[in-house]
Amino acid sequence: MRNAVAISTMVAVCGLASGQVRFDLLATIDVSGAGLGNNVASVGWNGTDAYVGGIDNFSGTNVGLARIADALNAASITSFGSTGAAAGAGSEYMDVVGDTVYVAQTAAGPAGEVQIWDGVAGTFTSGIADNTQGGALEGIAADRRFGGRIDSTRRGRGFLFRDNLDGSAASDVGLDIGSFGYRGIDVDFDGNLFIRGDNGTFRVPTGDGTPGSGVYDSAGRVDLGGVATTGQYRNIAALDNTGFGDFVVFNERGTGSIESLLRVTDYDGNAVSFSISGLVDDSITGAYDFSYDRDSNTLAVSDFSNNSVYIFAVVPTPGAGALFAVAGLAATRRRR
Repeated sequence: MRNAVAISTMVAVCGLASGQVRFDLLATIDVSGAGLGNNVASVGWNGTDAYVGGIDNFSGTNVGLARIADALNAASITSFGSTGAAAGAGSEYMDVVGDTVYVAQTAAGPAGEVQIWDGVAGTFTSGIADNTQGGALEGIAADRRFGGRIDSTRRGRGFLFRDNLDGSAASDVGLDIGSFGYRGIDVDFDGNLFIRGDNGTFRVPTGDGTPGSGVYDSAGRVDLGGVATTGQYRNIAALDNTGFGDFVVFNERGTGSIESLLRVTDYDGNAVSFSISGLVDDSITGAYDFSYDRDSNTLAVSDFSNNSVYIFAVVPTPGAGALFAVAGLAATRRRR
């Protein structure tokens, strides 16, 4: 009985420790000369190459996209997709599947608000113009595993606009979670939808129990916290398949250090402690985008104020790792 109690205690402690995340800086890439516009606004990351989009910060500057090839090593930057000046608009949100780049475009350019680009060739593939509900285009996310869809939102319309990854139309999905300003969105590999909006931050699970079905349980949404406030460049990413838990990262808008403006929770909305290792922290305006690669367990973060992209390894804190080892040993002894 004492062994069983000890094992239970260690597992409970390990469960608490597993909620501690550390972001270890692997690379910092300066994108100020990448032809994006005034500031970097969005990032997509496939574990090898990063893609970024920019905006015209009301200065009459042309906006565009760029590929950062081999971002963790050579970090060779190639610009593409240049458009005219956009007066506060541009490529504000993006996602990638391999080297196909899906851009939520609010500037002038090729037809369609959702644009599809061949990132390696730097060529425009197709545009999707499905703004049937009105409202400005906001978040975009690729539903990679189930159904192969690209989801996008319009501010205050309560709809998830759905298209196939090849650009052909699919059925739109109503989301009855209040008419508010959708900002960043993400979809994990189990089909959970994550929304960063003006009135909060939510995880919306699938409603029919089928991962990736696109049938969402709006009434069963989980409040992830975060300040309810308006403003662009508040984004979100699901960190699933980390090996030590499933987490959500999002940001607040404000002035301060990156650690003071980022938020990390578990899928139930419980705050998770985290630290950032290796980054020289400046006082900045919190405007970030996030892109997580689950195969390499790395996170790309675009920093609007510093015109930089950071690549982090997502790891447990040292204490959490040690407790995992102890818990594993205890489980082995119990099986004997």
